[in-house]
Order: sequence, then structure tokens, then C-alpha cells
Amino acid sequence: MTDELQLAPHELDILSKVADEELLVFLSTGEEDMWSGYLIDDRMFDLNIFGDDFCTEGHVACVIYECDPCKDEHGMDNWTTNTDKCYHLWERKIELLAL
Repeated sequence: MTDELQLAPHELDILSKVADEELLVFLSTGEEDMWSGYLIDDRMFDLNIFGDDFCTEGHVACVIYECDPCKDEHGMDNWTTNTDKCYHLWERKIELLAL
């Protein structure tokens, strides 16, 4: 079982605002699962917004993961999602979010 990711208050504030903006993109594209990366200070985060196939039917949810630094196949600096810990930001009913 994953542990809860620890976020500083300013990180949670920024990621909450970003997630609300990304939710509009998610709903307008009709995707089932959307990932977005955000660098805050020296920490990289992935926001995962997902719908019915991955959470309660009729809902959409957002989970935050921290990313670890890594090298890509060309030896360049990159990030990889660490799923050992996560922060469940929200789960919302889709009908309440109609555009």
C-alpha cells in the first residue's frame, strides 16, 4: 500500500490550482487518464487525473506523485514517477463538473 506523499503548504496550494486548470483540459479532451508534470522549487510532481475506468463510476479523481531524477536513454537528465507515495487530492462527481 502506498503511503501519503508529504507536501509543503505552498506545494499543495500550487498543485491544487494547477489540478483545477488541468481538470478543464481533461474534461474537454475526453481522455480516460491524463498525466502532467510540474516543477516546484527543486521537487518535480506528476498530476494524474483519471475517470471511470480507474475510479468510482461517474467520478473523476486527481492523485499527485513525486518524481525522482533519472537519466533517459540518451543519458540526459529526466524524471521518473515514483509511485511509492501519493497524495489523493480529490475525487469529484462528473455531472457536477459539466462544462
